[in-house]
Amino acid sequence: TSTHTPAATKTAAPTRTPRPTNTPTFAPPPIGGSLADPGFEDANGEGLPTSWRKYGGALRRVDAPVRSGEHAAQLESASASTKWLFQNVLVDGGGSYEFAAWIADDDSGVAAAFLRVSWYTSNDASGSALDAADSTERLTSPASQYRHLTTGSITAPADAHSARLRIMLAPVSAAPATIDADDASFGQAEPDNPADPPAASAGVGVDASQDDAAPPIHRVQGESTKPRAVRAVAAVNADAASARSSARVVINEVVYDPDGAVDPVAAEWVELYNASDAPVSLAGWSLSDAASTDTLPAGVIEPHGYAIIAASDSFRTKNPGFTGAIVVLSGRIGNSLGNNGDRLILRDASGATADAISWGTDTSLLKPAIVDVPSGHSIERRTAGADRDLASDFVDNMHPSPGGPFVPNSAQLANIQSMNQPEALPSGQRSLDWLIWAVSGLSATALAVMVALRVAPSLSQRIRRQA
Repeated sequence: TSTHTPAATKTAAPTRTPRPTNTPTFAPPPIGGSLADPGFEDANGEGLPTSWRKYGGALRRVDAPVRSGEHAAQLESASASTKWLFQNVLVDGGGSYEFAAWIADDDSGVAAAFLRVSWYTSNDASGSALDAADSTERLTSPASQYRHLTTGSITAPADAHSARLRIMLAPVSAAPATIDADDASFGQAEPDNPADPPAASAGVGVDASQDDAAPPIHRVQGESTKPRAVRAVAAVNADAASARSSARVVINEVVYDPDGAVDPVAAEWVELYNASDAPVSLAGWSLSDAASTDTLPAGVIEPHGYAIIAASDSFRTKNPGFTGAIVVLSGRIGNSLGNNGDRLILRDASGATADAISWGTDTSLLKPAIVDVPSGHSIERRTAGADRDLASDFVDNMHPSPGGPFVPNSAQLANIQSMNQPEALPSGQRSLDWLIWAVSGLSATALAVMVALRVAPSLSQRIRRQA
């Protein structure tokens, strides 16, 4: 009997250590709502601040520059996305608070440094934010000394139980950029109740008690929840064809292929327009592309006002002159908008479709779809709010106009003419078809005249014979 040689024992493959991610871990908020370690003096065994966390970038405790004490926090960016330090605290719904900190920004790679407070119904600042407010100022130019930032007096929503306090860094590009923070503070403040509150500006509004002295661009902010499960195309199309919303809010302009952006996905934006004579609340509304959905935060679009849904804070850098209000998502719109073709579906709080469009190669909602436009251009309604559910409602805007209507110049008129033509056939084929029909018509007319001339004499002779 032959002897079997035993098989070699397989050596187990080494277990791979998972790479760390930027997903923040939420520290339990301090009981009573006080801010822990406002001067960044406490550190763990690795020398990092114990009560603060970071989202993106690198966080370290430094001993220079400091404003007071022995240490400060430093946040470093090495990509184009916005980063932040944060801490969660408990709050009382309806209470007035102020968040402040001293920031040192001496880096030309920083586009903006600012503060943000987001409110939540949960006790640990998890879930979807109810609303948010930014500091009344932003640091947009380098300076060698610490500068003070504050939100002023801001009011927590009535159903808020916690807040996330953030120190934000928006970089210019993916090049390294740093800011330092020290002497943060958060606590109750006197309600901001001016005798003559200013009139609300067109755009997304918030409650008048929320820091009316601040510019609208700083007052109105938002965050979204973004389910990542990809939905079936058929289901998305069925939803778009379901019950129509009674709200007259439309998708008015879209930049889906930004030009010159370090992170094009983060530079995408969508403009909404309220075509009605009454304000419309966006609470519970959603915006979907072909694969994902963003739930919009609370906010109000004033009558005949605009709202910008921006993928990230890079919208501000790209549009420094914009003075309206925006809702900032978490880095992308939907699953990021397709440059060659995609769709957008806007739904109200009940789930009914307020508006739905598609462009380029995507003919699922409009057929023909809105004509694809070059990089850096937008697709925009020729008349703000005018909606016939036709691709020809939109024009190619080579100079996107967030927060305002489309105003064509002489160079854009030619683009409008080409987009207004029926998209089913190329323009050359339309001209050829017209010529063929014209020639055919003339030929038929000439043939009829020739026949009449030949027949007329014989017909005349026949009539005389009968007479």
